[in-house]
Amino acid sequence: MASIFSNLSSLNSINLNSFSPMTFNMPNFSNFNFGNLTMPSFNFSNYFSSSSASTTSGNGSSRPNVKLTKSFLNKVKQVAQRIGCNYKDLLAVMNSESGLNSRAQNKKGGASGLIQFMPATARALGTTTDALREMTPEQQLDYVEKFYLMNRRTYVKSNRQLSAGDLYTLTFLPAYVNQEVLTSQGHKFYNANKGLDVNGDGQITKTDLAQRVARKQVDESIFA
Repeated sequence: MASIFSNLSSLNSINLNSFSPMTFNMPNFSNFNFGNLTMPSFNFSNYFSSSSASTTSGNGSSRPNVKLTKSFLNKVKQVAQRIGCNYKDLLAVMNSESGLNSRAQNKKGGASGLIQFMPATARALGTTTDALREMTPEQQLDYVEKFYLMNRRTYVKSNRQLSAGDLYTLTFLPAYVNQEVLTSQGHKFYNANKGLDVNGDGQITKTDLAQRVARKQVDESIFA
């Protein structure tokens, strides 16, 4: 269900190799060169998919996933350092969205991959959902990183460590990362993602998303 609100036409110019991994002190994101970002108008429905619950409940389809290795786990840790989050939370978000299946595809809307990139989002990142599904999990992590770094730069106005709720909000509704209530009953984003309303109160909040992440923590023994 990965989504982007920004004009990403300059994204390919980003040199991700120039980003220093986090140390005890958070990296200074103000030094990163993300190009000139603007906020164009567009059809929001092109950038959102329903939650991963639909991917696993019969509305979506997935080819058998490739074997996940320790190399994948190590790269997740590196990506999480550069994003500024706990790698366990990043694994849990991907587990929630796709079951860690880099080839997962939701037929309703076409969301694909580890964080369920929407077709419009994939194009903005310089690729396609078809191409993403053909990548190895390690290769697809490059686009996971681009996605989160762009949304972090656009919407998180500090160098703080991202909480579990922050990270999932950047996946779901990134423009709302600085507020608690993200959407409510009757709104199309809520209706398409009811499974994220953990306590069933008619609202999807950052607290709901953090609880979802806690429930989707990954047993690292699966990485051979």
